[in-house]
Amino acid sequence: MKAFKVFNPRFLSLLFLLSLSFSNAQVFDLTGFWQNPGGSATYRVRQIGNTVYWTVDGTAVGSYANVFIGELYGNTLTGTWVDLPGSPNLGGGNLSLQIQSNDYFFKVAESTLYAAQEWVRQGSSGSTVGAMPPSYPNMLPLKLYWNAVREDNFSTSTILGEQDALANGYQFIGIEGYVFSNQEPGTVPLKLYLNAQRGDYFTTATPQGEEDALGSGYQFVRVEGYVFQYETQQQGIVPLKLFWHGGRGDNATTATQGSEQGAYAAGYQFVRFEGYVLP
Repeated sequence: MKAFKVFNPRFLSLLFLLSLSFSNAQVFDLTGFWQNPGGSATYRVRQIGNTVYWTVDGTAVGSYANVFIGELYGNTLTGTWVDLPGSPNLGGGNLSLQIQSNDYFFKVAESTLYAAQEWVRQGSSGSTVGAMPPSYPNMLPLKLYWNAVREDNFSTSTILGEQDALANGYQFIGIEGYVFSNQEPGTVPLKLYLNAQRGDYFTTATPQGEEDALGSGYQFVRVEGYVFQYETQQQGIVPLKLFWHGGRGDNATTATQGSEQGAYAAGYQFVRFEGYVLP
């Protein structure tokens, strides 16, 4: 197997732009008043472009109230929330939400427990309530970084990986999906390998990928997280795919429609499924 260097700068730019153009095909307007079914709190939501804010009010001191800020890509909203003074605990964390319509969205992943599961716009029928897949705790974003000098992409979900990327001149490109921080039933490790001579990182979740990496002089670095095995049947998950460009000796692991379209447009060929991640 040849070098695992992934993407030249032009291809990566195309890939990212395609990702945005494909994922944002549907336009949402979430500004308004929302409720968690069964709850009494009001969520005041404001959307400006792809940035979404909310604040929770209508709760007495001693009940939870919080603020949120996130970015909307296609029908996936990812962001950070923090509890406000007067809440029983001052917690916080990350959320990944799926927007089903301008009247309904639901939670698909969280880094720490957030009690609400789904949200309905006040005054709407809420006919889609109950359509959400199960949410999963302790999820981490699988982040894509790019180094134009090395012509290398680096997918990581750990703090150490992010520190390595930034310290070595990588630039953050986007989030490919969400992985588990701990192994759960039906999941396998997503492993990071490095070839220091080539200055190239490679992540894989299959025995074949691991065999290829070790056979090409790569060394194991760490487990970046855990992904569902390809054979797993779960609602609300998307495949993590490996593409290969023989002429460039490059591979690309993708989980978004835009990235897949960009890979095909640049002459990459599909190799195999690495597993499943949360969108």
